Amino acid sequence: MTTNKGGPPKKWTDEAIEKEAKALLDWAKKEDSLVLATFYGARGISYQRADEFEQKNAMFAEAKQLAKTIIGARREYGALTGNLDSTMVRASMANYDPEYRKLILELKAANSQVNTPKSITFTLSGREIIDEPS
Repeated sequence: MTTNKGGPPKKWTDEAIEKEAKALLDWAKKEDSLVLATFYGARGISYQRADEFEQKNAMFAEAKQLAKTIIGARREYGALTGNLDSTMVRASMANYDPEYRKLILELKAANSQVNTPKSITFTLSGREIIDEPS
């Protein structure tokens, strides 16, 4: 591995990626690990780079999915017990729970297929008012 003094490697070898996979799991197991981006930022890894690692290295892909599972469960439990803001947890839960993400996508697809009227007619005291949505 070619290293950059004080920073991430200049060239990411499989060995270096697998080292990051192990570090990711070690980090995810800590009780205060709640946001995956915190790990990436501390390690000098962008979201794009993490996605590249996931595509290139099966060990990193598994570690990332397991880390998301651990973090998602911790966040959900924190929201249920009132230790975390449930609104914030719900807003970002799709990042950590693939089943929740699938449900959200299905709901969005169902809502987009609902036919919305081109005009709405209201009747007040015998007068007709037509509202044309913009």
